[in-house]
Amino acid sequence: MKQRLKIIFLMMGVFSCNIFALEINSKNLKSLLEQKNARISASEMQVEAAKVREGVLARSFLPSVKLSASQESFKTGIESYKTQPTYGVEGNINLFNGGRDKLESTIRSKNTELQLVQKDQVIYSELQKVRTIYWDIIYLINKKELFQSAIEINKSNAKSAQRRIKSGVATETDRVEFEMEAINLQRELRAAELQLTNNINSLMVVLNLDVSEKLEFPEKLIHDHEFESLMNHGVKDLEFAFKNSQLNSQIHILQAEKEKRALWPKVDAFASYNQYNQREKDFQSNFDRDEYAIGIKLTVDLPSGIESNREAASQSYQANSAQTLADIQKREIATHIKNEMNELNFLHDQVHDAEENIKRAEKYYQLTQSEYSRGVKNSLDVLGSSQRLYEMRHKKLEIIRDFQLSKGHLLAQFGK
Repeated sequence: MKQRLKIIFLMMGVFSCNIFALEINSKNLKSLLEQKNARISASEMQVEAAKVREGVLARSFLPSVKLSASQESFKTGIESYKTQPTYGVEGNINLFNGGRDKLESTIRSKNTELQLVQKDQVIYSELQKVRTIYWDIIYLINKKELFQSAIEINKSNAKSAQRRIKSGVATETDRVEFEMEAINLQRELRAAELQLTNNINSLMVVLNLDVSEKLEFPEKLIHDHEFESLMNHGVKDLEFAFKNSQLNSQIHILQAEKEKRALWPKVDAFASYNQYNQREKDFQSNFDRDEYAIGIKLTVDLPSGIESNREAASQSYQANSAQTLADIQKREIATHIKNEMNELNFLHDQVHDAEENIKRAEKYYQLTQSEYSRGVKNSLDVLGSSQRLYEMRHKKLEIIRDFQLSKGHLLAQFGK
């Protein structure tokens, strides 16, 4: 009965751990990143900050109203002290501003577009980062298993050496060879475990997870055979690489046009009512203290207009610079994609070559073991064949990891 209860509690413990463990795989990695990543959240706030500044054209026609009121005690000349109020209201409305308000409104809309593109760039950058860490984690999990397998093989070889020593067909050096290899393998295993822990810590920072969060990585390190369909893309999928510069160029062009209009007249309608006290103006009668005004005001700022021409020229140069940069970035991203596709296909072929080499290494190890048992081979031969087998298996893991990293990099550039 006690044994059954122990088993039940153990199963409950395992079950509860699985319930609260967060499973991470290549399918949900992007959605987790977009939900939790701090840099992406910050870029979304920048987009919202740009959006709230839009609509300046409509707001430019809202009237401005200024209210003032005071109560003063004053004395003028030989007259006695007087206490009089003063108050007024003034209104001003923009009728024409040389088209600068419309240009400013367009600039602010372009800035929102720019923030959206920069958000895409942040997603691309963080997606690259998180996929690199993720596939390194999967690689290290498999590498640990490979080391554990190599340790077991080395133990088996050590037992074979011990039997040969007892039978007098081998010396103590055979045993020492495998003991030294065991220490090397254990050291490499601990290094892989440390690197795995560090990578998991880095992943938790990128995904903005709490340090107490339990993570699971059920995915195996395998390569896809049908990966080319995932790589279908159009020019719009790559816009994030050069759209930033294009928008900057457009914004500088608009800024230049806005600066050129500094010499255009500004037309405002205004109206006001003020009641002054006798400290401000001398009135024959209290009824004369009221003042009304209504009219249209035309303003031309000559000094600002002259300086704005220089600023417009500067903005034009910056626009040309940004467009030139966008053109070369467009070519660079197209070539970059082509080169990475070539590398992806190369790595895919290399996986199959690595699999064939593993079969050869396994056969070579088995033959060496057989010959060692018959006394044809020595311990160094067995050790070398087991190391060769490990190297071939490890090489395959590295190629598949590089394949997945290259594929993930490409998908990130397509927004996938």
